Amino acid sequence: PALVHDQFSVTAEPPPRVAAGLQGDLAEWLKRSAPGVEPTFCHFVLVDDFSGSGYTALREKNGLWSGKLHHVRKALDQLVVDGVAATGYTVDVVLYTASEAASRVLCAQLRAAGLKKWSLSVVQVIPDSQLVDPDSPFAELCRRYHDPVVDDKVKTEAASSTAALGFRDSRLPLVLSHNTPNNSVGVLWENTVDDPRSSKKFTPLFPRPARHKADRCPRHPTRSAFGRLSSTADVPPPSATTSRPRS
Repeated sequence: PALVHDQFSVTAEPPPRVAAGLQGDLAEWLKRSAPGVEPTFCHFVLVDDFSGSGYTALREKNGLWSGKLHHVRKALDQLVVDGVAATGYTVDVVLYTASEAASRVLCAQLRAAGLKKWSLSVVQVIPDSQLVDPDSPFAELCRRYHDPVVDDKVKTEAASSTAALGFRDSRLPLVLSHNTPNNSVGVLWENTVDDPRSSKKFTPLFPRPARHKADRCPRHPTRSAFGRLSSTADVPPPSATTSRPRS
């Protein structure tokens, strides 16, 4: 069946008021197109632009799960309790770009978390063969020009003592149109020229804006079928109906 605007949300975790509005719109559409069908959402498609390691999407520590997909799972389970989602709903996670390593990790983590009805699709996989060789002269250059002021607590606690070769040593040679992932090697994005703590004052080719600053993202984020995994500080509040996804 065709998707309609009423099935799209700019957030993967819509608040109860928004979820109820989406369900109401769905009920009206079903009255016209499929009378008698229960107005509950049976399938969800979560869309995100990128995953470099899979760590921020889904992870487990000391028996406790965390990450964006874990929080989405809790939100969807609550929608079942609220009568908005159907029991036994299914989920497709779609990534525009991901490293081969992130794809492996996420598939394994979905199974380990018991998310048997969740699937992962990656439009553009960055193969392991395209990663920066850690023993190469270029990797040594990355370490030489790395500025340690970018090595914050989050990075070190995520088993990445330095961002010289990227978050969690992802070693990606990647720049996206809207930002440079911190999974990419540091010389591409480390911008410390205005940081008073820095002694290197490094200016990269592709500066990486801080994730939650207002100047990071465009005013119209990519829409997805009932979910966009990444949120930003300047994204307007979600509404019950949105325009179709941008191409």
